[in-house]
This record gives sequence, C-alpha cells and structure tokens, in this order.
Amino acid sequence: MVDSGGFHVYKDTYEEGFHSVASQAAFATGCAQDQVQVVVLAVTPDDKGLPASMGATACGKKLIYQRVPGAGTWMLNSDSSK
Repeated sequence: MVDSGGFHVYKDTYEEGFHSVASQAAFATGCAQDQVQVVVLAVTPDDKGLPASMGATACGKKLIYQRVPGAGTWMLNSDSSK
C-alpha cells in the first residue's frame, strides 16, 4: 500500500496510474515529466484502495484525471489552464 493525498491505496495500481497520469500531464502542459507532481484525489466507493481520480500539477497548471473503470486507463476530466 502507498499513501497519497490522504488515501491508502494499492501500490501497483497507484504506480500504473502515476505513470499514465504523469505522462499525459507532461504532454498536455508541455512540461518535462520529471516536473509533474501526481496525487490521489479520490478512491472508488466499493474498494477504498483503488484510486478513482488523480490530480497532476505541472508548470503551474492543475489537471484532474479519472480512472476509466475496466479499461485500465486514465482520462483528463478537468484542466485549470483553460
């Protein structure tokens, strides 16, 4: 388990989400991936160890990504730069 954003989540699921969200946020903001900070914002109601949304901060911009259930992918939900 890993602690992120006040949540205790599964390490493997967090790491997969982290890499996907960090990569997408770097692309969306034009920021280097090592400058992206990612944090869990919410967990699924049926499994509290499974991240449901993650926030990314990159080059002063904030983005929110939602996990797509059953797909193993993350989709941009909100972008503060627009």
